[in-house]
Amino acid sequence: MKKKNIANVLMVLVIALIAAASVVFVVNAKRGESAVPETDSSFVSETESDPGESATDRVEDKKKPAAKTVGTERLEEETDASSAVETEDETYLVTKTEEIVSPAPVSPASSGGGKAPETTGKADGGKSPGATTEAVTEKAAEPEKEEETVPVPTCTVSIRCDTAIENSDRLEAAKKPYLPKDGCILPAVTVEIEEGESVFEALKHVCDKYGIQLEFSWTPIYNSAYIEGIGYLYEFDCGDESGWIYKVNGVVPNYGCSEFKLRGGETVEWIYSCEGYGADVGAEW
Repeated sequence: MKKKNIANVLMVLVIALIAAASVVFVVNAKRGESAVPETDSSFVSETESDPGESATDRVEDKKKPAAKTVGTERLEEETDASSAVETEDETYLVTKTEEIVSPAPVSPASSGGGKAPETTGKADGGKSPGATTEAVTEKAAEPEKEEETVPVPTCTVSIRCDTAIENSDRLEAAKKPYLPKDGCILPAVTVEIEEGESVFEALKHVCDKYGIQLEFSWTPIYNSAYIEGIGYLYEFDCGDESGWIYKVNGVVPNYGCSEFKLRGGETVEWIYSCEGYGADVGAEW
């Protein structure tokens, strides 16, 4: 009988020990579950927050101290700035902040938080996306300015000796081979000049360019040039009053070729005269 009672007592003790171990295990398990950070639930609750909040505000809210409950106690702990972006979803959210346009502000009542969401527009330096788009559109629509080209002044120059051909009987035999039969030593050609250049300088340009013989004398005291011969045809070759004269726009000036300044657009003609120092080609003295 005593042995039976002892066995019953041992059985009760074993059952009591098993029950106590079970209770301890269950309590520890519950404490371990409550200590695990509720990352997924917090993320879901934040992503399903009021649509009036911007993505930037949601990220900034994650940086605030988070309150977690362990059993019946609330533990306050500050989260580091980097802990707000530990998960892949949160990291993606932060990197995409600059591409998300904040929605229009909503009233405090509709936001549910008592505070209207802030739309700072950090993605474009504090400017609203609409203003940036308008600035880009205006810049693209602005036509490119073409560089202004200043036209180069020009004039036309021609050289003729028709009167010398008509009076070829006065010429020396050695001169005749140099004269063109039609009397045109140089047809009217266009030459670029600088504004203020003289008729004499324009003549030098065309003679150098087309290989025409030119001989002149320069008088420093008067700062003037005198044309003695062009194309091997010289003054006095067709008489005592023969020589070269020039016209500008059909008029014979009454001063030297180095003193007549060109502006551009003029027609300059060099003509050989045989009578009256130019009277036979329209000079009026």
